[in-house]
Amino acid sequence: MSDDDSTGLLSLLTDGQLETLLEFVSNPGKFIRGFIFGSLLAGIGDVLTPIFEAMQLLILGSKPAEFGAPNETWGIADVPVVIGGVIGDTAGSMILLVFEAYAAVLRALIPSVGSPLVAPLAALALVFTGVVIFRVIGPTILTATQALLEAIPVVGGPLATILGELRS
Repeated sequence: MSDDDSTGLLSLLTDGQLETLLEFVSNPGKFIRGFIFGSLLAGIGDVLTPIFEAMQLLILGSKPAEFGAPNETWGIADVPVVIGGVIGDTAGSMILLVFEAYAAVLRALIPSVGSPLVAPLAALALVFTGVVIFRVIGPTILTATQALLEAIPVVGGPLATILGELRS
C-alpha cells in the first residue's frame, strides 16, 4: 500500500472519528472499558428514568407545582390538600349557615328601628352572643385543636399539653 492510499483513508474520517480511532489505538483496554461502562450507565439511566417518573407521578401527581389542581392526576401529596379544601369548604358553609340563621332569629326578635325595645334587645343579643362564643364555641375549638395536635407525631403531644395548660 502506498502513502497516498493511507492518507486517502484517513481523509475519509471526520475529526471526531479520527480522535476516537487514535484513542483506541493508544489504549484499547481503557477505550473498551469506557465504552462498556458508558453504555451500561446509559442503559441503567434508560431503565431508571421511567421508574422515577412513575414515583413522581405517584407522589406529586401530574402537576407537581400545584396541589389539588383541576384536571390533574392527583398524587399522594395532593390528598391532604384536597381533603383540607373539602373540609374547609364544608366548615365555611356550615358557619355561614349558622350566622344566617342567627341573623334571621335576631331580625325576628328585635323589632324595627324606632321602637323603645330595640336598644335593650340588641344589648341582650350581644351579651348572649358573647357568652355563647366564650363559653361554648371557644372551648370546643380549643378541644378540637388539642385533638388535632395530638395526631402530629413527636411534637403534637407536648404542644397539646402546653395548650391544655394555657387553657386552665
